[in-house]
Amino acid sequence: MVTSFFARKRASAAGRLRHAQRGFALAELALAVALTSMILVWAASRIVNEVDDAAARATGVWLLELKRGLDNMLRQHFADLAEGVAPVGQNGLPLYADPLAPRLAELKAQGHLPSGFPESGAIGGGAAIRILRDARCPEAGCRLDALAHLAEPLLAGDAAPDLMRIAAAVGATGGYGGAATATRVRGANFDFPNPPAPGMAPLAAGTLAAWAALGTAEYDLFVRMRDTRDPSLGGPLSVAGDISTGGRLRTDEYLALGGIGVAGQPCPAASAGLFSRGAGGGLLECRGGAWRTVGGAFGGLYTTNSLYGCRRPAGFNPLTGKCSCPAGYAPMLVSRDLWDEDGSNTSAYICVGSG
Repeated sequence: MVTSFFARKRASAAGRLRHAQRGFALAELALAVALTSMILVWAASRIVNEVDDAAARATGVWLLELKRGLDNMLRQHFADLAEGVAPVGQNGLPLYADPLAPRLAELKAQGHLPSGFPESGAIGGGAAIRILRDARCPEAGCRLDALAHLAEPLLAGDAAPDLMRIAAAVGATGGYGGAATATRVRGANFDFPNPPAPGMAPLAAGTLAAWAALGTAEYDLFVRMRDTRDPSLGGPLSVAGDISTGGRLRTDEYLALGGIGVAGQPCPAASAGLFSRGAGGGLLECRGGAWRTVGGAFGGLYTTNSLYGCRRPAGFNPLTGKCSCPAGYAPMLVSRDLWDEDGSNTSAYICVGSG
């Protein structure tokens, strides 16, 4: 009896223990499932955030490259834009439909951006550009500011500006990016009212923007192609090729000609009007396909005798050492029949350039 009683007690306790163990296992399983779900949700959220941040950074890099293209445009067309004149090409046609609001396709067509530059950043939506002229233009202190901004703002799920993505994008612009608020368009290096220009629609809060600028202080430091200013150089100037001028060539001192021509020798027909230094001195002009002396220059004189011919040394031309004219000069008879005691006569010639 006693043994049976204790046996039943042990069996009852074992049953209760097994039931309790089953309860603990279910609780542990539920906790593990909950933790796993939380980890998966956190990991998925982190991946989504990383993808969004990567797209935002890529858009910031895209805006930075667009800013460099605007730098190129401002440098090339600063004078025209400062004057409020539309830049034109060599054919006389305008380069931009609206020079103060150029399009990406126009910047690429003019070589300010690579031809393969995408029309929109990783976030999408494209960009619009506006160039702002300072009130002092085109006078001293003139400044041009260019803003490139996305067409749409970066918004979070609650329709408020997505500060995380905005921060990632602006951080990739090297200090030249910013974003719009309700009243300002602001970045590390710029601050404009919103809207930035009269007649321009306000930018929505959260709109990314990049900034480029150029003023007379920077522009005047360099001499550029088609520059209308006098560079007033203070030292020598060496040029390897030809120099062409639409006006006069003036010197306050001397003109030294290094090219040497030979009077009477051929010169290129296309070089008509070209001047050179004669081998024996004097100035030669390329005219009629030959080097000719300028202005009927004097080439010396000589005499010949009817009996003795060219007498030395009295009859010699001092420029040639004989009774002849230098190359490019022609003899002109100035006297004849000067009779001598021996019955001979002497003729005198002067040498005149063929100019």
